[in-house]
Amino acid sequence: MHEDIDRDGEKELAAVYYTGSGTGISVEELVFYELRDGHYKSYAYDPVGFLEDVVTADIDNEAHTVTFTLKTNGESVSYDTSEDYPDGIERIGWGSSIGYEFDGNDVILTAHPSANLLSYECMPQITAKVWYWDVGGAETGIEDITIDKEF
Repeated sequence: MHEDIDRDGEKELAAVYYTGSGTGISVEELVFYELRDGHYKSYAYDPVGFLEDVVTADIDNEAHTVTFTLKTNGESVSYDTSEDYPDGIERIGWGSSIGYEFDGNDVILTAHPSANLLSYECMPQITAKVWYWDVGGAETGIEDITIDKEF
């Protein structure tokens, strides 16, 4: 996408790179390019820290449930994990199912947490708008975050 992403009056370039795949998943990387002195400077975007900051996962292995909650608005969804994870879940992680789409001047992130490296059973889809601006250094984040039980 070549648009004024940070709304500073100058166009930036956003590129999505396909970086890997596995059974039923693909992983993408987002890079912003800012024109500086006739050359593009790149800023790789990593959403994992932002996702960890806004989505909590409460694992209850005795009740065989995991509840995901958005810290931004308190919205939550719970899943029964007894069938897919009968031995319980140790942790929830991010990073192995991340994708991006361009919508006008917006970059849309979709991500699925996982209980293991490649396990997405009982996991919601998180969607958010990625924001970017460059004021003496690249700043990024996410906003308009939603959680969708059905993905």
